[in-house]
This record gives sequence, structure tokens and C-alpha cells, in this order.
Amino acid sequence: KVVIYDLGGGTFDVSILEIGEDVFEVLATCGDTYLGGDDFDDRVIDLLADRVQAEHSVNVRSDPYAFAKLRMAAEAAKVGLSNSDTAQISIPDLIERDGVKISLEYTLGAKEFDKLTRDLILRTFKVCDEALQQAGLTVRDLNGVILVGGPTRLPSIRKAVRDYFQREPETDINPDEIVAIGAAIHAASLVNSETGSYLLDVTPLTLRLGIAGGLSEPIIERNSPVPIDHTRVFTTVSDNQDAIAVRIYQGESR
Repeated sequence: KVVIYDLGGGTFDVSILEIGEDVFEVLATCGDTYLGGDDFDDRVIDLLADRVQAEHSVNVRSDPYAFAKLRMAAEAAKVGLSNSDTAQISIPDLIERDGVKISLEYTLGAKEFDKLTRDLILRTFKVCDEALQQAGLTVRDLNGVILVGGPTRLPSIRKAVRDYFQREPETDINPDEIVAIGAAIHAASLVNSETGSYLLDVTPLTLRLGIAGGLSEPIIERNSPVPIDHTRVFTTVSDNQDAIAVRIYQGESR
């Protein structure tokens, strides 16, 4: 049994798999679609923008060109902290004020970055709690932790994952290539049944049908193995109705 801790640029997902003899069965999958590496960048951007505002009374956020420079520098600093304790941020001619060009120089330390992003990392473990609960497992039942996505190279994330799951994550797997490799293996099994590997997947979110009153009714619950079919009977809303608009939704909100 392994957990896949997948922190990408824009979303975060956790999947728990049971791997048998060439059979990959998804036991549970959960996610936060509003949490990703971009949020870590935003914390650095806010730090730098506030510094420029305090020192020069200039709002970098109001200048799209300067803000784009700030975003690129923040992302580069985050990447730099993956293999170093400090990241040097240098943006010459960031913005102009009253004919004077303003530059930015800042050294971002790993400890400061950890403090800025600590709450974001803790948010990922709420999702992990949910996935373990749905799979009916505890961290002691797991045999491995696999990291996916560029942000998982950050030492602060690796340490937090190690502390939560009480084991070292598998660091010999490239977190950027793993999705492509997995997709290739799965594609090969779909076009050639002799490859011998099978993926038993689940639907990550509940699939629902829109009903009268602006509500929705669950048809297929999340974490149901796919392929699946399910039949429900609904009535029309008005007499002699000769057409309906079928509205399909995905998610847990009614």
C-alpha cells in the first residue's frame, strides 16, 4: 500500500494505492483544487511587493510588467530553495517612479520561506487525513510514500511529509517524470492486453444530476471503482413536459 502525495503548480491530490502482482488498485483519492505551487509563489511575491511598498512607496501590483518580473523572480527563488539554504533575488529596473528606476535586492532564507508557507503545507495534511479515513487505513498501514510534482523537491515539504507519514518518502523517483511514465505504462496496457499491468481506478469526485430548485442529487459517489453504471428514476417537473436539460455536476456540494 502506497500513498501518492501530488503537489503540482495549481492543485494538490492524494491517492492511496494497493499494488499487487501488476495490479494497481486505487483505494481512495482526495484533493484540494485551490492549493498548489502557485500559492507558495504568491507568498514570496507578497513579501517582495510589501518590501518595495515600504521602502519606496510604490505599489508593484498596479504595474503588470513589474508584477510579471516579481512573479518570475519569486518562482525562481522557490526553485532555488529546493537545493540551497538561501535564494538571492535580484531584479534590476523593477519599476520606475518619478523618472527614477527602482531595483530590488533580497536574500530569501529557507527558514523565512518555511515560515511564510507553513500553513499551506499543513493544509495538504487535512487532505491526507481524509484520504486515509476513506481508505480505512492509518499511516502505519502504508508501505511507501511517493512524491509527485516540482514543489515536493522543497526540503520543508519533504520534512513535513516525513513527519506526517513517519517514514522517508521515496526520493529516488523523479517527481517531474513520474506522471508521464505512469501514463505511458497505463496507455500501453490499454492498447496491448499482453503487457500484464492493470489499473483499477476510482472516480475522485461525486457525480451528480441537477434537479429542480437549483440543487443536485448524487448518482455515483466519489471513490466508486470505474467503470461503473448506476440507475436512478426521476420525474418531470411540469405536466406535458416534452424536453429536459440534463445538468451534470461534479463535487460534494448539494
